[in-house]
Amino acid sequence: MMKTAFAFLLFLTSSPLFADQSLCAEAQTTLEMNACLSEMLKDTEQHMRVTLSEAMQRHQDDGQVMEAISDSQHNWQSYRDSHCRSLYEIWRQGSIRNVIYLGCAIQLTEARTEQLRNDYLTLMDSAETPKPGRKPEQSSGNRPL
Repeated sequence: MMKTAFAFLLFLTSSPLFADQSLCAEAQTTLEMNACLSEMLKDTEQHMRVTLSEAMQRHQDDGQVMEAISDSQHNWQSYRDSHCRSLYEIWRQGSIRNVIYLGCAIQLTEARTEQLRNDYLTLMDSAETPKPGRKPEQSSGNRPL
């Protein structure tokens, strides 16, 4: 039991998800932490969907690119679910298993959102990455990816 508690404490302090001490600071129980992280995952996934939609709009004139982005997103979703499920299985006998799964899903979704923004919405000759809902200024020399 002590070994499991130590491993969990080590995970919490080393995980980037828990680096922000204010994250779910109000949660006092595992159930409250699960509820908080579930809401965070919903918000993170919504942000990713908005970014993905903007990427698709940016490339709407090229069906091959849109299909490739869509395939990539589908494959990424399968990877995320499989990877986080493997972590859940490691912790399956502990009440922390859902926190581990949700934390994994949040981290990977945030990283995917950034990847979508960088790969599909950042102009090659610009350091500017547009924020969701806003397109970057384009001069005659700038071309979208």
